[in-house]
Amino acid sequence: MTVLLILLQFQTVLTLMGEHVTFIFINQLLIYFY
Repeated sequence: MTVLLILLQFQTVLTLMGEHVTFIFINQLLIYFY
């Protein structure tokens, strides 16, 4: 359930920082999870 909260936070980051910057963060998170 915590993942859903993280995704909600990412939506706010998408609007604030931008798609390109958040895409890099998502890639880093995928590396940490996997």
